[in-house]
Amino acid sequence: MKNTTYTAGVAAIAILFVIGCRGTEQPSSAKAPKETVEHEEHEGHEHGFVGHTEDEHDHESEGAHGDEVHDGLIVFPAELQREFGIRMSQVERRSIHQTFRAMGEIKPAGSREAEVIAPFAGILMPDVERGIVRPGERVTKGEHLAVLAPSTEETGWSQLLNEYRLSKAEFERSRELVESGAAAPRRLQEAELDLGQKSSRLRAALGGADPASLDSLGHTYHLTAPVTGILSDVHLRFGQHVDMGEHLFNIVDPTRVWLEVQVPVSETQRLEGIQDAYFTIGGYQTIYRTADLNGRLITVGGILDPVTRRVPVIFELDNPQNAFKPGSYAQVYLREGVAHESLAIPQSAVLDEDGIPVAMVQIHDEDFRKVVLKVGARDEDFVEVLSGLEENDRVVVEGAYKVKLGANQPAADAHAGHGH
Repeated sequence: MKNTTYTAGVAAIAILFVIGCRGTEQPSSAKAPKETVEHEEHEGHEHGFVGHTEDEHDHESEGAHGDEVHDGLIVFPAELQREFGIRMSQVERRSIHQTFRAMGEIKPAGSREAEVIAPFAGILMPDVERGIVRPGERVTKGEHLAVLAPSTEETGWSQLLNEYRLSKAEFERSRELVESGAAAPRRLQEAELDLGQKSSRLRAALGGADPASLDSLGHTYHLTAPVTGILSDVHLRFGQHVDMGEHLFNIVDPTRVWLEVQVPVSETQRLEGIQDAYFTIGGYQTIYRTADLNGRLITVGGILDPVTRRVPVIFELDNPQNAFKPGSYAQVYLREGVAHESLAIPQSAVLDEDGIPVAMVQIHDEDFRKVVLKVGARDEDFVEVLSGLEENDRVVVEGAYKVKLGANQPAADAHAGHGH
């Protein structure tokens, strides 16, 4: 904050210094009409615009700026414009969509989040080869996350495991004998039926877990990742006892996410025409559009939350380079389907002056005026202009605040000492 304040102060001093220096220069013939006008205005003449050309008269008394012009002429020399990177753009007509603002949140896509739970009661321990897993780690489907040592007193799984392994060995042996012709096919059928029964009993004792995930000695059970993604949380410490069904890990596939928007009840009547949206994340200025992120509208809630008095609207969209972190808040502009033609300027051209939108308009090469605007819809990085500007007016889109600093030195002062 100190650096920003300091930089703005230096910029203001530089601007006022150069403008003040211009006050001692001899005026050019092109400036003479304006100087005459300003002199007459200071002398109290009723016809303050005498001496203007017809174009200047239109611009300053009958043009788009009219009574909305504030603080007079601002002289901003060309050398300062180059130094501060001042850039202008013409006011033009654009296709503008009606939008309305709501708060949103990035969440894992519903079909791309998996939960790992304890299939039975036991002790949670790190996997011997992998070690302790931590939130934020990327895992692949089937990769070991941890091991669970069953509580034999609670499940009685050990005896069932031995019976299952004996049955499995008999099944393998019977298959070899039948394939070699040393045993009748009936033997293999009986062995397969017995293996199925033993497997079902062991699976039930393990809370539905796959017996194949038990290690070769049967002392621990391997917990594996059901999907490829990022570990979003680890709820328990290793070495703790866990109960059957207890939540252990969350795994999120970050390639697609949900943008869940909470729409106020006052705007719910506008939801029918919603097609897409654009948004910013946190305090950053980058604008993202759902259509550019392969986004699609998942659902528009039909029920009002009785507590928040809001209706959820959900978009699913791509998450390039994991740019959107689940849990991040977003400022969202929902876009209605029907567009209309209107004058518009870039958002960067609009300055806030005590809650009043203003823009810096270039009158001549080095002359600017501050103009009060009446704005309408905001569509991405453009703002609809309802009044204050006309088509082909030139507004400052980069460095508008620096030009505005020149308002501290009125044009009359800048021309002090000139001949009239």
